Amino acid sequence: MEVKLRRIRIILFMLVPVFVVLNLKAQTDIVRGEFGPRLDSLLLAAEAGGFHGNVLVAQHGTVELLKGYGFANHETNTRFSPSTLVQIGSNVKDFTKAAVYQLVEQGRLRLTDPLEQHLLDNSQIQQVSVDDLRNATPAVFAQLDRLNAISDKIYIHIDMDVLDPREVMGHGNKVPDGPSSEQLARLFEMIFTRYPKASAIGFATIPSTDEGGLSIAALNRMIAGAVKGVIARERR
Repeated sequence: MEVKLRRIRIILFMLVPVFVVLNLKAQTDIVRGEFGPRLDSLLLAAEAGGFHGNVLVAQHGTVELLKGYGFANHETNTRFSPSTLVQIGSNVKDFTKAAVYQLVEQGRLRLTDPLEQHLLDNSQIQQVSVDDLRNATPAVFAQLDRLNAISDKIYIHIDMDVLDPREVMGHGNKVPDGPSSEQLARLFEMIFTRYPKASAIGFATIPSTDEGGLSIAALNRMIAGAVKGVIARERR
């Protein structure tokens, strides 16, 4: 099933009107084609388990399943149908997900890209390697010198998922061979010592689970490095 699903676009809407997607005014269900009857059987079982909503499945522009399941309003005993009108709410995110995965399939986007990747690709911002950060090489400070000359403030931001995976075991997006918090703490100390414009540091995506407190310890270690740098800068 997993392999076949790669050949078809499936959009499942919980309490979402189908007319938003296709602008259809269909009053009857559509169950046809290769996937329609099979998915309808699965969704009928899901309906028995408490699923309520409208489902649209299209392959190569042809609708194979368009059907409502369960109740749109229990008080009035109104069942879902393809023409049921409901508020879309946060389900608009499903459209975004579908569009993102289409871009991934086309090779125009990676799921690991930061949100600002298009700005990085179309700007003069220079990128340094993980090894540069890990070892605080001259390449890092060459870029900071350049930014220092053209910026009013320097803001340091780190996503926790880039750290050594052993320090962020509870993170769902951790990557191999990341720098350790000790290495980044030393780098931050050097940055905040050297650059008066370095005025803030921020961290994001702290793991929700942190067995042994390793992630919090890593966070505190990096903050301490930045604070040491500020103290050293003020004493000069």
